[in-house]
Amino acid sequence: MSRRKEEIFYNHTRASQKKEEIGELVLKIDIAFDQMIDDDDFETSEACLFDIMGVGDDIAPRFTQKPSLKQEDNGQRLVFHCTLEASPKPDIQWFQGTTPITGSNRIKMRVDPAGGGQSFNVQMEIVNVTQNDAGTYKVVAKNRLGEVSASINLNFSAGQQKQQNGVAPNFITKPMTRQENNGKKLYFECQLAADPTPQITWYRDATPITQGGRFKIKAESKEPKKYFLTLEITDVNAQDAGNYKVTAKNDLGESNATIRLNFDSTDVIGKENQPVFIQKPAISQAGEKIILECKLTADPKPTITWMFNDQIIQKSSRINTIHRTLGVTHTVILEISNVTLQDGGEYKSLAKNIHGEAHATISLNFEGSKKPILPDGKAPHFLTKPMIKQEKTQLLMTCGLEAKPSPQIRWYHDDKEIGGGGRVVITLDRNASGPDMYNAVLKIKDPKPEDGGSYKCTASNDFGESNANITLNFSGAEKKGNGEAPQFIGKPQVNQDAKKLTFECVCKATPKPDVTWFKGTSALKLGGRLISSVVEKNGNYVIKLEIMNFTPDDGGQYKVTAKNSNGESSANITLNLEKPKVDAPKLEGKPNIRLEDDGKVIMISQAMKSPTKPDTKWMFGNTPLPNTGRFQSNLVEEGGLYYGSLQINNFNDKDSGTYKMVAKNEGGEASISAAVNVAALKPKGDAPVFTQKLTPQTAAEGEGAEFLAVIKGSEPVEVKWLKNKKVLSKLDPYKITYEKGNCRLNIPKVSKSDIGEYTVEVKNAYGSGMSMASLQVQDSKKKADDDAKKKAEDDAKKKADDDAKKKADDDAKKKAEEAKKKDEAKKKAEEEILKKEEEKKKSEAKKKEEEAKKKKAIEDEKTKKADEEKKKVEEAKKKKEAEQAAKKAEEKKSTPTIVVDDEDNKKGKNLKKPSGKDQSKTTEEDKNKSKTKPKSYKKKPTTILEDEENDEEEENGYEADDGGDHEGKDATDDDRSSKPKPGSGPIFTSKPENIVVVEGQPIRVSVGIDCQGRPMPLVKFQRAGREIRDDSRTAINASKSGAGLEIKKSRQTDEAKYSIILEDDGHTTDTVTFSVFIKDQKDSSLDFRNLLKHREKGKKDQDDEDVDWGSLKPVLKQLVNFTNPVIVGNNRFLPG
Repeated sequence: MSRRKEEIFYNHTRASQKKEEIGELVLKIDIAFDQMIDDDDFETSEACLFDIMGVGDDIAPRFTQKPSLKQEDNGQRLVFHCTLEASPKPDIQWFQGTTPITGSNRIKMRVDPAGGGQSFNVQMEIVNVTQNDAGTYKVVAKNRLGEVSASINLNFSAGQQKQQNGVAPNFITKPMTRQENNGKKLYFECQLAADPTPQITWYRDATPITQGGRFKIKAESKEPKKYFLTLEITDVNAQDAGNYKVTAKNDLGESNATIRLNFDSTDVIGKENQPVFIQKPAISQAGEKIILECKLTADPKPTITWMFNDQIIQKSSRINTIHRTLGVTHTVILEISNVTLQDGGEYKSLAKNIHGEAHATISLNFEGSKKPILPDGKAPHFLTKPMIKQEKTQLLMTCGLEAKPSPQIRWYHDDKEIGGGGRVVITLDRNASGPDMYNAVLKIKDPKPEDGGSYKCTASNDFGESNANITLNFSGAEKKGNGEAPQFIGKPQVNQDAKKLTFECVCKATPKPDVTWFKGTSALKLGGRLISSVVEKNGNYVIKLEIMNFTPDDGGQYKVTAKNSNGESSANITLNLEKPKVDAPKLEGKPNIRLEDDGKVIMISQAMKSPTKPDTKWMFGNTPLPNTGRFQSNLVEEGGLYYGSLQINNFNDKDSGTYKMVAKNEGGEASISAAVNVAALKPKGDAPVFTQKLTPQTAAEGEGAEFLAVIKGSEPVEVKWLKNKKVLSKLDPYKITYEKGNCRLNIPKVSKSDIGEYTVEVKNAYGSGMSMASLQVQDSKKKADDDAKKKAEDDAKKKADDDAKKKADDDAKKKAEEAKKKDEAKKKAEEEILKKEEEKKKSEAKKKEEEAKKKKAIEDEKTKKADEEKKKVEEAKKKKEAEQAAKKAEEKKSTPTIVVDDEDNKKGKNLKKPSGKDQSKTTEEDKNKSKTKPKSYKKKPTTILEDEENDEEEENGYEADDGGDHEGKDATDDDRSSKPKPGSGPIFTSKPENIVVVEGQPIRVSVGIDCQGRPMPLVKFQRAGREIRDDSRTAINASKSGAGLEIKKSRQTDEAKYSIILEDDGHTTDTVTFSVFIKDQKDSSLDFRNLLKHREKGKKDQDDEDVDWGSLKPVLKQLVNFTNPVIVGNNRFLPG
């Protein structure tokens, strides 16, 4: 298809708006302000990749994490770090104050990708930090789409660095233009976030704009940390065109945004009017919405059909379509809310009018990316107004523009395309100011007056199309006749008066020009609603076109042509007639969910703002709710807000779930969900319950009667009385009271008319209840008889109750006495058993003692007789020896005999040693005696330790003695000391050692038990002969494998000798003993032997006076013999 010869506006224009409404129409006038908006990054809530026919996404830098400062190596190393997004990769420059920082051995800077894509980690490290490093640091990130900066402070105060918290300036909306007073007043507006308050500066072409005169600068704080910036320009003229930039700066950083203002006076003429898409479809995301946008030209206005995977898309609560018209240029938009994976696929926009049709295709794919990828290219747009320059005999028209990729250039002269060749040369040259900058040049050699007129330069590439217009007049050229060609002065004006529109232009021409009006490409047929006039005024001509009773169909692109014999000129006017833009409903706050009508109804309500009354629809889950039956919806206006509500009657637990309200008007829709939990809504309390119901009453005429009911339940409680189902009012002669659950109805004097059935109804927020009783009225006499009868009955009943109670009391007392007697008898029997056992033990002990005495007497008698015989033999022998010795006494000298004696000698006791046969005989006899009888005495223990040692000797069948060897006693001497034989009954497998603990610490002891195949024995613990029982301080445990005793918080009174006894079937099978020593806290460092010595020391004097002979240890006697006899005391010993 050949390219059309037509004029396309692809200037990002904003129409000045005349804010007078006629019915539902608003007049918009396009005066061709060209603005360039830098691409800003935007937020997205979906983790998806938008694949637009394989095209990428370039964005200006923006910080996603403000700079932070980290200290390492004890303050010798500082790390500045921040994160930003940009594409392509930005250039990074660090500054300290205003001084650029360069890398060195001490300062290192780097930029690393952060997870791929467009995110980068920016870092600077400083080592060997000094005080000179303090100050304000700024990082600047810049690429070809823009730049951004942020600052951080480094202070050394008390050895610490302090950072300022806040937000670096960040523009949250793009700069926009707005016009008033038919384009005479212009506003540049944008919003940013910053904390602290930023410093705002506006520039035009790098020149700061100062406040005053035609310029007003405002920065208003609408919300915390958010600002609305405005630059207002009055009396706008062509010299105000250029690049405008706003810069916001605070202590934490700096940011800027730019916008371009161009003036144009193009006309739109096209020979082919079928739809043509003039740029590739674009895709963007705003919040939860995906926006697909296409631009095309068509005249008349085309119908637009959107398709998804070859299926026609219908409008719904989630899908919306928009069609905007500016002359013959149309912008069509498809908005998809709450995007899901199922929305991925191929979308097609189909445009059709009477001249033909065209379509554009766009693919939406989800591949896991968090950012949409926008086209990697730029539609052409002109940067400066076209310039005309004459060099000798050559005329040059130059237009500067930006585009990617390189654009195709076409020139037009008065609607006719100009081809290169002959006197005309068309070139496209690179501009050194940037990689995507170009100069489009039209060269005309030997220009002539007929070369004058309107010229247009059209630049197009795969991403769009744009144009620039210029009028060429030859002021010094030869005129046709005595006059000048038409020339329009100023901008066209549009005025509105009721239902009439007037286009007005001022033209300078000589002679009077002929005027022709066009709409689109067709000349207008004047007459009827269209009236044209040309009036001379002050040497100029005022050209008007009046449109009577205009309708939306009158909107479009208009052109007026003025022509005389000296030339012609034209002016263009774009007229938009649209319905007033209505804001979509805006929800205020969260849904209010509550119970109403005493808890019988659930009410859900939501407040919203809307310029017009919206339509509301309620859903439960995904199911629409009808406005009938249990569900009733409503919408009311109050205080400037609309309140949408849903009422749920006769609700139950199944009504719990998520409810959704959708509010919709011409501007769009809004929705919100409310989670309803029926159980949680139900009030927490108790319904009223009767603890005493009404009872029937009987009264005589003239007497009083009273009904009483008692209830319990959560207050407040509403009480209502009825007689024969009719509510009793306050005017009735009844006294009704309610106090603390007591419901009373008092009738002071009853009559026959009071006979009936009385009801009390009680109700609170949690439930209700009722009770009924009747009232009978009798004559006075009958009433007295009835009262007497009733009294007699009551007395009889009371007497019966008293008798029954007394009988019950007597029975209980008798049972208690019988139980007491049984307890006393049982106790007495137990005492008798204990007494008999004690007497038995005493009898056995006495018997054993007598047997021991008897045995000892026999032994003593035998010893005495042997001693007497021995004494006689020795006396005879001594006598004989004395006689022999007397004879030799004078001749021989004695040799002493040294006797090493035991402790008995110290007390004056000397032992004699027999010699010869007598000695041998005596020794042999002693040995025999030692085998057949026990030792002559037992040593008396003086300490617990010695007592323990003796106990051990006794258990092994020995008695303590002061000398000689020991052998076991006969088992019959002491049954208790005999060890059980294996298999005869349970025995101990381990024996506890003596225990020493510090006072206050616990005493713990355990033993092992072997049941020898018998059942579990009874284990008893005794202290000093008394059995130990379980109590709060003592714990005893026993099993077939062992037994244990624990005494908490030991005391001095716990020091004693302990025994553990095993009893099987009433017989003792084994016994072990051990001693417990309690140390005072001050003696905690002594072992138990030193402890005993320490205790003995205090008794030394008393012990010296009363020596305990039983404590002496036996000592072996040693004799040393010499050849000569020695006299020791009164005894004489001979050498052996």
